[in-house]
Amino acid sequence: MDRYVHAELRDAFSAFTGTVVGMAVFAGVRGHLPIRPHGLPLVIGIGLAYVAASALLRGSWLKRFSSVREFDAAPRLEDTGAAPPAGVSPRRRPFNPGVLGFTVAFALPVALFWEPALIVVPPWLASDWLARALVAARWERRNGLVLWRGHDPDEPGRLSVSRRPPTRTATGAPPA
Repeated sequence: MDRYVHAELRDAFSAFTGTVVGMAVFAGVRGHLPIRPHGLPLVIGIGLAYVAASALLRGSWLKRFSSVREFDAAPRLEDTGAAPPAGVSPRRRPFNPGVLGFTVAFALPVALFWEPALIVVPPWLASDWLARALVAARWERRNGLVLWRGHDPDEPGRLSVSRRPPTRTATGAPPA
């Protein structure tokens, strides 16, 4: 079982890292980056605009785009019979090896042998994961709940929610 926000951030970080690795290898083989330096601000601007638009749509109640509907419909973890895990830090597992491998395996050959500009496809996927993480973090904070994925082994992508653990203080005393 994994926290939803952490899983989405891990996937996004893996895709961005795979793209950087792919671009470095591309630059080493071809002698230049797949995207010209004067075009990089445009690509970054389009990416940020996409994250903003995706977060707005996912945070809305529109039927086909909304993630909030999914979050609100998630069952309580206590009702499913599972207990929330102790909380695995994303610092222990910062990468999703599958996403990282797919990013390098997809982006690098496509960029080297076909079209260099297609190396921006994995960051486009990553920006969607980043938008999902932003929407989920906002939803968690507003509702005082934590989203979990994977409580059901038959459906590993199924969501559930639990109460947010109490805040810890520096001395370990309960908050006042």
